[in-house]
Amino acid sequence: MNLLICSHYFAPSVGGVESIVQSLAAGITELRTLNGDRELTVTVVTETPASSYDHSRLPLRVVGSPGVIRLWQLVRASDVIHVAGPAFLPMFLAALSRKRFVVEHHGYQATCPNGLFVHQPDRTICPGYFQAGRYGKCFQCLRSEFSSRALLARLAIY
Repeated sequence: MNLLICSHYFAPSVGGVESIVQSLAAGITELRTLNGDRELTVTVVTETPASSYDHSRLPLRVVGSPGVIRLWQLVRASDVIHVAGPAFLPMFLAALSRKRFVVEHHGYQATCPNGLFVHQPDRTICPGYFQAGRYGKCFQCLRSEFSSRALLARLAIY
């Protein structure tokens, strides 16, 4: 079975998401059938540049900055897609190709688009605009930090 893990952040970047995704991916590659063969082939897609980091020492394949067409090919070649953090493009491509996918949340994105639950530009605790369906307030909040173009890109890719 082929598992595709989509994570905006991955090694050599350092942090919680990177550590969890690397631990998860490495752990899954250890799963074996009764014959001793690997149960899953794991590919991690990330926007983090490899720089001088050697991904070949990991027991999985890492694809950096794949672009839409390459991501589409990777989704189509996978049986299951794991999205580390809400990323609309991988989820959209998975749904379009009728592939099963799971979303792992690392912040408040399920209830707050900026993931912080902090309303901008006044930097107060958000009273729950997203949950109340007041999406215009969410757009204004995000718009205070990003240009319209950057905001659309942020919503479209991971």
